[in-house]
Amino acid sequence: EEVLHQVSFSATPGTMTALVGPSGAGKSTVIGLLAAFYSPTRGQVRVDGHDLRQVRLDEYRRQLGVVLQESFLFDGTLRDNVMFSRPQASAEEFQRACRMARVDEFAGRFAQGYDTVVGERGVRLSGGQRQRLSIARAVLADPALLILDEATSSLDSESEALIQEGLQHLLRG
Repeated sequence: EEVLHQVSFSATPGTMTALVGPSGAGKSTVIGLLAAFYSPTRGQVRVDGHDLRQVRLDEYRRQLGVVLQESFLFDGTLRDNVMFSRPQASAEEFQRACRMARVDEFAGRFAQGYDTVVGERGVRLSGGQRQRLSIARAVLADPALLILDEATSSLDSESEALIQEGLQHLLRG
């Protein structure tokens, strides 16, 4: 069954593009197509002029950062969950990503700080803390394309505004 009809848009590098619409309108489907989770039955998805069906998915996905509303965390430390995206990152890069995603605000409240174990699927964290951790992971990866699918829905408005501000700073680079 077709779920999208005649969808076309362009997003200029260095800008933020928002897909807005009611529940069921196809926003997450568009994100799935951009992330190459699946291919369109008709038409094409082009990124930087390249049809995603013609690119090597492993290379494309290395340039992609995706944060979904329900993110995956594994039973490791806060640090492990962020560094997973780029294990060779420096301590300074790690700290910068955590500041931008506001992970530093809650990590400092734990006795073990960034070495706190989050539990399987992040069960020891609130929904907002899990989302911040996932955003930090995506930011640390330094992707060419960052996709957020309702990634700040569990955050209070002040935290969301601060993260948006950090993402604007990230776009400058």
